[in-house]
Amino acid sequence: MDNYQIPFDKALGYIKNLRPGNTTWLPLDRLVGRTLAEDIVSKNASPSVRSSLKDGFAVISSDLNGASRKRPVRLHVVGSAMAGEPLSTGIDAGQALRIMTGAMIPEGADAVLASEFTIDAGNRRQILATAPALAGKNILEKGADVHEGQLLARRGDAVGPSLIAMLAGAGIEGATVYEPPRVALLATGSEIVDLGSHPGPGKIFPSNQYTALAWLRHLGIKAHIFITDDDGKGLESSISGLLDEFDVLITSGGLLDGDRDLVLRTMQGMGTHYFFNRVRMGPGKGVCMGRYGDTIVFNLPGGPPSNYLSFLLLALPGILRLSGRSNPFLPMIKVWLTKEIRGRREWTQFVFATIHVADGRIVATQCKTRSRLAKIALADCVVIIPEGIGRLKEDTSAEAYLIRPLPV
Repeated sequence: MDNYQIPFDKALGYIKNLRPGNTTWLPLDRLVGRTLAEDIVSKNASPSVRSSLKDGFAVISSDLNGASRKRPVRLHVVGSAMAGEPLSTGIDAGQALRIMTGAMIPEGADAVLASEFTIDAGNRRQILATAPALAGKNILEKGADVHEGQLLARRGDAVGPSLIAMLAGAGIEGATVYEPPRVALLATGSEIVDLGSHPGPGKIFPSNQYTALAWLRHLGIKAHIFITDDDGKGLESSISGLLDEFDVLITSGGLLDGDRDLVLRTMQGMGTHYFFNRVRMGPGKGVCMGRYGDTIVFNLPGGPPSNYLSFLLLALPGILRLSGRSNPFLPMIKVWLTKEIRGRREWTQFVFATIHVADGRIVATQCKTRSRLAKIALADCVVIIPEGIGRLKEDTSAEAYLIRPLPV
């Protein structure tokens, strides 16, 4: 195979070249977690008129020059304005209009004086203004939140709860989004038993699959776990059924050169076209990516650290790309190293690390635990040692993929 043991950066290129699938229109209340298949442009302004940010009085700012508690300014109240109601009157010099938050600013007014700076001076028909109000004070201009024709979001953007506020404010009822792929997570090996079973000697639980399932469900992508023995006929039958039913198949284990490591050979024998077979990355170099018909296949190594990183850095971005994401990869951050970390020069090395903020820097500390699963559970990021380097010295900066949100 030409693409055997390719550089990590080249593997990322194959992920970027994946194309999303079908689209569907969804109402606004179902958009969170989906990826936009169209640009969203506002057809409305919000607010639709100049409006008040305070309960108080719409005034002419020049009337209140020098106003104070010792020298209040008397104004005549000529009406009131409520949010959402039409307004037919304006104000002239020496006048004020009682106004509620969100109500339309009347003609002639250029400021709103908050209620706490006024005193009722005549059965709500006159007030004493005890403070000035500069032009524009407490006024929200038309389109201040969203203006008509504004680009609110781009095709390929993921919709989160914070974006919904802007879309709803612009009156967007819904949008066209990409359909996420259906994902099968296949654990191979006679040693694997599902949760709830008695493990017995030499048996293990499918931690890799449940970790991947958690990530996918967290991102709103449906996935299902399957377990099969790694014998030839049973393996081919299991794989064949999943390829017919799912858009993405992720296998775990069976990729090395042992007598029972049959996954790659079985899939190649079935006619799977592979984009790459193994990547110069560590952990995770056993990862393979291919296509069988319309189904994208990721074969991941079985060891937990290798499986986790090849899933997070390649398989998960591949699924997100198929879901329509324009940038499907984990976010990258700059970290500061207080101790040297080492890798292998012949591949891109990834080092599990925790992070904390000190002196304005994000400091990364290598996870030293010998437990593979504890290392996965503890890591906030993975520090990148580029191919050909081999080590990063202490008191230097480095790039890292962020796994968990930055500490506050």
